[in-house]
Amino acid sequence: MSPDLRAVHTQKTRAAIQQSALTLCMEHGYAAMTVDDVAQHAGVSRRTVFNHFDSKADMLLLGPIIPSNAALESFINSPGPLVSDLRALMIDCAATIDDQRDHFLMLRTIMQSNPELKTHIHARVVKFAGLINDAAFQRLTHQDGHTPDCRDPRIMVITHLAGMIQRSAMDVWVGEEATCTAWSDSEASPSALPTPSSFIEAVSIVCDSLDALLDTSGGATLSKAHVTERDDQPTAENREKTTIDQTNIQVNAGKETE
Repeated sequence: MSPDLRAVHTQKTRAAIQQSALTLCMEHGYAAMTVDDVAQHAGVSRRTVFNHFDSKADMLLLGPIIPSNAALESFINSPGPLVSDLRALMIDCAATIDDQRDHFLMLRTIMQSNPELKTHIHARVVKFAGLINDAAFQRLTHQDGHTPDCRDPRIMVITHLAGMIQRSAMDVWVGEEATCTAWSDSEASPSALPTPSSFIEAVSIVCDSLDALLDTSGGATLSKAHVTERDDQPTAENREKTTIDQTNIQVNAGKETE
């Protein structure tokens, strides 16, 4: 079997095992689901299951939603704008689950009654944050021509921003509605925006929004396909200011699959 065919076969086998695990978990519950049941349902051996997944929890979780080595290397060495480079990095992450929205929604339902799965998700969040943190350190070293202090706030900002983009894209992808007090008693609240067709599209929407918010010239606009320009948007004075630290960002990012 050629390497390409082997990769396709591996991907199909993993997908079949994950789908069986999701189905059995939804029907019988996480505690009642066994590896043997999943193997039988997927039409593979128990050994095959463990060749692809380390644990019962791993069969349910999406991802890993982490960037490839090539994408990290490109981010480190790029002289481009930070948001644009983070967009490319997060799109690389998104590609691993781009067409699995239904899986994600089922997983959120399962997690509501099985909070122990959050421990496994947290481990992935820590790994993601560590990779971005290291990449940010190397990027600044490359740009500045010298090694930055490990406490350089720019490193934390980049790490937090990457997590925020990924978490926000998740919410946009599944149609989460933000609560806006300025519109709570008003009949002028905007109509719902269309749900992105893919996770990659959701990442692009979030990055477009971030670009527009950070543009001090006021010239940037959001994609017309997703945002309608309004004259009665809440002013900056009405927006809440949130103070965050690195630990809270990691914990919040862990909620991405809830």
